[in-house]
Amino acid sequence: MEYGVPLLTLQSGAYKDLLLIGQYLDLPVPGLKEKCIAAIKGVGRQSSKSQSFAQSGFTAPGALDDEERTAEILLRILRMR
Repeated sequence: MEYGVPLLTLQSGAYKDLLLIGQYLDLPVPGLKEKCIAAIKGVGRQSSKSQSFAQSGFTAPGALDDEERTAEILLRILRMR
């Protein structure tokens, strides 16, 4: 018998954001800049791939959202410094 909110409901986008913030908050600024640049490039590659897959009938919407979320969080942490 389980009580409370199911684990899958708790592990939503906001939960993933909190985990990412904790993971990247203590990085030094140069390391954070490198991660940020890599994440932004990853979003660019994913968006170009998803456009080509969308034309051929294949899409992966969840992967693109996670990449964008990571890049956005890294940019926010970098702006705070």
